[in-house]
Amino acid sequence: MKMIYFPELDEFFKENSRSEAWHLEHPGQLSKRYDSLQYEMINGEKVYLFDFTDDMVGNDLLIFKESRFTILPAHKHRYLELNYVYSGSSKYTINGKKITLNKGDIVLLEPDVIHGAEYKSEDDIVVNFAMKERYYRNVLTKYNDNRHLLFDFLFDSLLKNRERNNYIVFRKRDNPMIDMVMQTIFYLYFGVREENYGSIMEEYIRLMFLQLVNETYRSNDTEFSSKDDIVLATIMKEIQDHYADCDLKKIAEQFGYNYNYFSNLIKKKTGYTFLELKRNRQLEEVKSLLISTDKPVDMIAQECGFTNLSYFYKVFTKNNGITPSEYRKRNI
Repeated sequence: MKMIYFPELDEFFKENSRSEAWHLEHPGQLSKRYDSLQYEMINGEKVYLFDFTDDMVGNDLLIFKESRFTILPAHKHRYLELNYVYSGSSKYTINGKKITLNKGDIVLLEPDVIHGAEYKSEDDIVVNFAMKERYYRNVLTKYNDNRHLLFDFLFDSLLKNRERNNYIVFRKRDNPMIDMVMQTIFYLYFGVREENYGSIMEEYIRLMFLQLVNETYRSNDTEFSSKDDIVLATIMKEIQDHYADCDLKKIAEQFGYNYNYFSNLIKKKTGYTFLELKRNRQLEEVKSLLISTDKPVDMIAQECGFTNLSYFYKVFTKNNGITPSEYRKRNI
């Protein structure tokens, strides 16, 4: 059962908006605003272009409730979108695939992804986030440090130039943190904006993304738009957990994939080879242990999978500009 942290917020979402009141009076009709929206025909279907620019003047983040008592026609927009099912459920069609999201589920949509939704009844409350690139770039780059490969993988596509036609579905699990963070974000956004609102909001958005990564890491329920991304997420989890001794050939055999396919896919999608990703993860763990323990440097290196100590000292110094011992002195 979902905890309601802000009762007034619950009342706010359940109250009919002006748009919802109109739809209740005009069942089966699309809002008049669609008459003035641009659209293009894609595979014989009218796809509207939603542009939130006017609503985002002076603010790179827009949060709003998706209208109930109507369908949401196929559309796309230029901003990153995150949809959170506050209550009930919503049946989406995303890139031609039908997906049902239930209470607590989240879908993250890259710009230009074509999607729409079926009719939502009174209890079906979905809250949408729209973010300009500079906003989520600022939020996400602060954690792009090789310490959590899965985080880097999930959101790398938002920070690099690549085809934008992907989505990720995060399924609800028994973690109250997601609901708490989401409701706090809504309370901040729709309530009285006090001093330092912008900085506080960024921290909560960042916390939201971190919680989503944690959920992905703990379960296999996350749904990616492509088979390649499913494969990559599996590899990243293996490197994250078994950085000291993971082997690409064994991973490929374990999951029934061709080794060369795995190797080429990693390089194509991340810009790094498997060995480079593994080494970077090992080095980050070495740095963590240098700071948090009194273990000898050689022991730490071996625990992290560096069997050749000469190579370890060489690669550590090259990557950090100082030796492991110097790194420890500077950071304790």
